Amino acid sequence: MVEHLSRIPAARTRARGPRRRLGSVIALVAGMVLSLSACDVWEQASRLPDAGRFNPEEVAITPSNVASLSGAWSADVTGSFSEPLLSGDRLYTTVVSGASGVVRAYDVTTGAVVWERPTPASSGAPGPVVMVAGDLWVSSGTGCSGVLSKLDPATGNVLATETTGPALVGAFVASGSTVASVQNGCVTDRRPQLVVRDLVSPAANWTFAFPDGALMTPPSISHDKIYVVADNLVYAFGATGCGAATCTPLWTSSLDVDGAEVIDSGERPVIGPDGTVYVGGLTHSIQTLVEAFDGETGAHLWRTDLHPGPGRGWQYLAFAHDQLYVSDQRQGNPSSAVEVFAAAGCGQDVCAPAWSAAIDGQPVGGLTIGGDVLYVGLLAGNGTGRLAAYGAHGCGSTTCPRLAAIEVGQRSPLRFAVAGGRFAMVSVRSSAATLTVLVPAS
Repeated sequence: MVEHLSRIPAARTRARGPRRRLGSVIALVAGMVLSLSACDVWEQASRLPDAGRFNPEEVAITPSNVASLSGAWSADVTGSFSEPLLSGDRLYTTVVSGASGVVRAYDVTTGAVVWERPTPASSGAPGPVVMVAGDLWVSSGTGCSGVLSKLDPATGNVLATETTGPALVGAFVASGSTVASVQNGCVTDRRPQLVVRDLVSPAANWTFAFPDGALMTPPSISHDKIYVVADNLVYAFGATGCGAATCTPLWTSSLDVDGAEVIDSGERPVIGPDGTVYVGGLTHSIQTLVEAFDGETGAHLWRTDLHPGPGRGWQYLAFAHDQLYVSDQRQGNPSSAVEVFAAAGCGQDVCAPAWSAAIDGQPVGGLTIGGDVLYVGLLAGNGTGRLAAYGAHGCGSTTCPRLAAIEVGQRSPLRFAVAGGRFAMVSVRSSAATLTVLVPAS
């Protein structure tokens, strides 16, 4: 099954097979304070730990010149790229081929490979690379043999390596001095767990074990809280822990709605600037929706309407300019859409979008906002992929036309990053992937 139609994304995996305590993971960097730059960079998955996929510092690509975007360079692999990182004059990504992979650094201007390093684990595909306190971090391994490594971003040299026991699932998320990840269970204890580390205090290492076999999302961090969705429950934790090695949630809240069980579709929860938590999901009859929760209490605030299947359902969420952006891949009537909701809702339990984008295909990836431009990856009925761009603030009408469309051939545009006047895009076709960097006309 092609990636964009997968029912359960790769980042969300059933716990399997002995769990060991994380022990000294990241102890080698204890005392360091992680500080995410507020400048024009894209240094971890979704850019920031709130998973909002928004770079407010991007000012070089604007609604007036986005139509002039063209390819500066591209690279092809048999396998897949992780979401690219943009920092300074480098682009970083992991390249997965089969059950193994490498971390690769490109010159962001020319596309030349600056360095490439195999991931230290002997087997198991690497997770997304993350910039933490000026260093690159990457997880690799499989089952009960996880490895977490720190690399020099200038050379790719391995600076330190720690075993994690169970392998990490999906993104390694960083906020301030706090780093959080989700790990699979192992043979003797099948429960997946949240593992949280404070780099300032080596002793501040705590965990929480979820139910056996739970389907997990990677964590999101905002407002001194960590949020994870497991099966049909949203969990909230204090980011600083509880003073013990094992902590319990501050609250849990069910995704169930109108008497029907709702299951999260696998993407991280998105956290708004006021702490509201947004989660997308689907019912067993494949009706899709997005729910908003109070970040302090877990109370249901509002939700979108139920959208009938049998399409893939909601695809991505993003947050910018006091708006929640939702891409919804459907079949039949109503057709697929990119819908934008007021962040605060509408004063009712169920809210309609404030405006929507006029699309001519199935949204299959992306949903990224750079400055005042909204991007989404589309796939037409004939299999042609395109990057579509819209004004992120809308157009004063309920349906807004696109500003630009960039054809990408018979490929699905899936993962984006935008910073420093450059738009990085990963598109896929069958077992091959292409990494492209686009820039506006000067």
